[in-house]
Amino acid sequence: LVWLIYWCCRAWFGGRLVQALVSYGLLDDAEYALKPMVDRVVEHDGFYEWWGRDGSPQGSKKFHGAAGVLGQAIDMLEHAKMERRSGGTG
Repeated sequence: LVWLIYWCCRAWFGGRLVQALVSYGLLDDAEYALKPMVDRVVEHDGFYEWWGRDGSPQGSKKFHGAAGVLGQAIDMLEHAKMERRSGGTG
Protein backbone atom coordinates (compact mmCIF):
# COMPACT_ATOMS: atom_id res chain seq x y z
CA LEU A 1 0.00 0.00 0.00
CA VAL A 2 2.75 2.46 0.90
CA TRP A 3 4.45 2.10 -2.49
CA LEU A 4 1.11 2.84 -4.17
CA ILE A 5 0.72 6.04 -2.16
CA TYR A 6 4.27 7.07 -3.05
CA TRP A 7 3.92 6.29 -6.76
CA CYS A 8 0.54 7.69 -7.67
CA CYS A 9 -0.71 10.17 -5.15
CA ARG A 10 1.72 12.58 -3.61
CA ALA A 11 -0.92 15.29 -3.19
CA TRP A 12 -4.52 15.45 -2.02
CA PHE A 13 -5.34 11.74 -2.33
CA GLY A 14 -1.96 10.72 -0.94
CA GLY A 15 -2.53 12.94 2.08
CA ARG A 16 -5.88 11.25 2.69
CA LEU A 17 -4.25 7.83 2.53
CA VAL A 18 -1.60 8.96 5.04
CA GLN A 19 -4.41 10.10 7.34
CA ALA A 20 -5.93 6.63 7.09
CA LEU A 21 -2.60 5.01 7.95
CA VAL A 22 -2.37 7.22 11.04
CA SER A 23 -5.93 6.42 12.08
CA TYR A 24 -5.08 2.70 11.96
CA GLY A 25 -1.96 3.26 14.07
CA LEU A 26 0.49 2.58 11.23
CA LEU A 27 2.65 5.55 12.15
CA ASP A 28 5.92 4.34 10.65
CA ASP A 29 4.20 3.63 7.32
CA ALA A 30 2.43 6.99 7.46
CA GLU A 31 5.69 8.85 8.06
CA TYR A 32 7.43 6.90 5.28
CA ALA A 33 4.63 7.75 2.83
CA LEU A 34 4.34 11.40 3.89
CA LYS A 35 8.02 12.33 3.64
CA PRO A 36 8.33 12.26 -0.18
CA MET A 37 5.13 14.31 -0.51
CA VAL A 38 6.46 17.01 1.80
CA ASP A 39 9.87 16.87 0.11
CA ARG A 40 8.24 17.54 -3.28
CA VAL A 41 6.29 20.51 -1.93
CA VAL A 42 9.52 22.01 -0.61
CA GLU A 43 11.55 21.15 -3.72
CA HIS A 44 9.00 22.65 -6.13
CA ASP A 45 7.85 25.47 -3.83
CA GLY A 46 4.16 24.73 -4.20
CA PHE A 47 1.18 22.50 -3.49
CA TYR A 48 0.47 21.17 -6.97
CA GLU A 49 -2.68 19.25 -7.81
CA TRP A 50 -0.83 16.13 -8.94
CA TRP A 51 2.50 14.85 -10.19
CA GLY A 52 3.26 13.35 -13.58
CA ARG A 53 4.80 9.91 -13.90
CA ASP A 54 8.10 11.63 -14.65
CA GLY A 55 7.87 13.48 -11.31
CA SER A 56 6.98 16.84 -12.84
CA PRO A 57 4.43 19.03 -11.04
CA GLN A 58 1.06 19.37 -12.79
CA GLY A 59 -1.94 21.62 -12.36
CA SER A 60 -2.25 24.58 -10.04
CA LYS A 61 0.80 25.46 -7.94
CA LYS A 62 -1.45 26.75 -5.16
CA PHE A 63 -3.87 23.85 -4.80
CA HIS A 64 -5.39 24.50 -1.40
CA GLY A 65 -6.87 21.01 -1.20
CA ALA A 66 -3.40 19.48 -1.17
CA ALA A 67 -2.11 22.04 1.32
CA GLY A 68 -4.96 21.39 3.75
CA VAL A 69 -4.86 17.62 3.50
CA LEU A 70 -1.09 17.40 3.85
CA GLY A 71 -1.18 19.82 6.78
CA GLN A 72 -3.85 17.75 8.48
CA ALA A 73 -1.87 14.55 7.85
CA ILE A 74 1.20 16.13 9.47
CA ASP A 75 -0.85 17.27 12.46
CA MET A 76 -2.46 13.85 12.86
CA LEU A 77 0.89 12.07 12.64
CA GLU A 78 2.57 14.38 15.15
CA HIS A 79 -0.36 14.05 17.58
CA ALA A 80 -0.36 10.26 17.27
CA LYS A 81 3.43 10.12 17.83
CA MET A 82 3.08 12.25 20.98
CA GLU A 83 0.29 9.97 22.19
CA ARG A 84 2.45 6.92 21.55
CA ARG A 85 5.37 8.43 23.49
CA SER A 86 3.17 9.40 26.43
CA GLY A 87 1.42 6.04 26.49
CA GLY A 88 -1.96 7.66 25.84
CA THR A 89 -4.81 6.13 23.91
CA GLY A 90 -6.39 9.08 22.21
